[in-house]
Amino acid sequence: MKRIDDRKNNYYEGIFKAAKENNRKKFRKLFLKLHTNDQVELFHLLYTEKKKKVESFLEPSEFAELFEWMDPADQTEAYEAFSTEYIANLFHYMEIDNVVDFLSYRDDEERQALLNQLDAAERSRVEEMLAYEPETAGSIMTKGFISVSPENTVQQTVKMVRTFAKETEMVYYIYVLDKESRLVGILSLRDMILHPEDTKVQDVMLTQLTFVRINDDQEVVARMIQDYDLLAVPVLNDEDVMLGIVTVDDVMDILVEETTEDFNEFSAIRKTKSKMERGEESAWQTARVRMPWIIILVFLGMISASLISS
Repeated sequence: MKRIDDRKNNYYEGIFKAAKENNRKKFRKLFLKLHTNDQVELFHLLYTEKKKKVESFLEPSEFAELFEWMDPADQTEAYEAFSTEYIANLFHYMEIDNVVDFLSYRDDEERQALLNQLDAAERSRVEEMLAYEPETAGSIMTKGFISVSPENTVQQTVKMVRTFAKETEMVYYIYVLDKESRLVGILSLRDMILHPEDTKVQDVMLTQLTFVRINDDQEVVARMIQDYDLLAVPVLNDEDVMLGIVTVDDVMDILVEETTEDFNEFSAIRKTKSKMERGEESAWQTARVRMPWIIILVFLGMISASLISS
């Protein structure tokens, strides 16, 4: 493990040196070979003045994937280091739900300055997403999905997937919409492979649909994706018109946050409302809340020790 850490540190030092010497070619050669997760780590380790240089070292299309991978704190560091124009250019290469998520952390003035850098069509799409209530399906969905008509054949659907795959976040599910854009079925890539090319979509599509509504809480969406083992879930309005999808990567952080909250409640870490209002918690109150769990754990430990001894 130490050898791996040493190699990694030495590699990072080479990138730090390239940034210090303004060696764009060497920086790009070393930096772009890293996994995105390591790129995020290295960017975080750069001094502020070195972070500013990254704007001239990397194209927006190259930094966009890295930017999407960052947590809000690192995104804020990049936002403060780079120009407004560069940050806005990143949006062209990002999924719209990730753009909206980033903008939700900006104040009104910052958000408006970034929106002003976008063309009219893109700005309209982003503003539409920002209008949805926070922490709902609408606020975390993406409009990048592939839809076909029930009358299409499997062959026509395959051609459509090939055409739009690069522009679409999720290609494993193809959504079947009627003339009013209402969801009537779902087709998977597996379905297309297993059926003859002249088969009509309506004859092989799945009609037992799992979906969420636009105003459903994001935790409900996350749980549905987890419970049904889905890669994505469609988002409908009250008229069953499909507006977008929420993908599994969009809800991973939500599930982690919810699990952390549940664990904190179980361990009696979170204070009660009355204690929060008083702004203090005595050692005796803490012990009293945690005592039942401590006693249970002691007895379980004794049982485990007895079994191991036997």
